[in-house]
Amino acid sequence: MKIKTAADYLKAMHWINVRIDSTKERIDYLEKMAGSISGVSYEKDRVKSSASKEAGFENQIVNLAMLKSEMKKNIDDLAGMYDKGMEIIQSLQNPIDQTILSMFYIDYKTIPTIAKKMHYSQSNIYYRKKHAMDRLKKKSL
Repeated sequence: MKIKTAADYLKAMHWINVRIDSTKERIDYLEKMAGSISGVSYEKDRVKSSASKEAGFENQIVNLAMLKSEMKKNIDDLAGMYDKGMEIIQSLQNPIDQTILSMFYIDYKTIPTIAKKMHYSQSNIYYRKKHAMDRLKKKSL
């Protein structure tokens, strides 16, 4: 994603958060699978099937390590963007719009959660967010 405007910057922050959540879900799944791998059955005449289980387990461990590394990189990228993101949001004149964008892009809250916390309708929050982002699209970085 090319970042040309202040709005693009906030959207990039949002998508990094989405990637972090997705990666965390995959890590949780692999950790759960790694914890549920059964032991080798020695009752069978052949041990051939256990080798494939071991290889599968090793692949899961490698995937888990790669995903954790990917998540750390995404978290580091996002952390490096927070100050600029807050500066962009605070450039808006309206404190309500600042709060909405801060909750959405910095705190990673959903529109329904923001509406509930601010005692506004979801449509009002969506409308205000859209118009605040339209104003930020006019601001180049």
